[in-house]
Amino acid sequence: MTMLRADQGGRSNPAGLRGEYRPHVRVGDGELLGVTLRHDDIAILAPGEPTQVSLHAVFPVNYGELQPGVAFDIVEGGTRVVGSGVVVDVQP
Repeated sequence: MTMLRADQGGRSNPAGLRGEYRPHVRVGDGELLGVTLRHDDIAILAPGEPTQVSLHAVFPVNYGELQPGVAFDIVEGGTRVVGSGVVVDVQP
């Protein structure tokens, strides 16, 4: 996934990858799904730098739309798209 830079309408500050950053993800025009972003070796993700992260479900709702190969947007504040990615793998 990649966070957009501020000049692209995204974040001006890095996102924490130890569970403190809790955006939503959205597949197409679907429901907003609350997640935390995590990475074992990287503590923060700077805008504009692509990396693989783990998305962890926050709420007990259906996250079934997040399947391998599916593109998603990272959303803050309900409407502001600040990044995007593609699901690589799904763990039970």
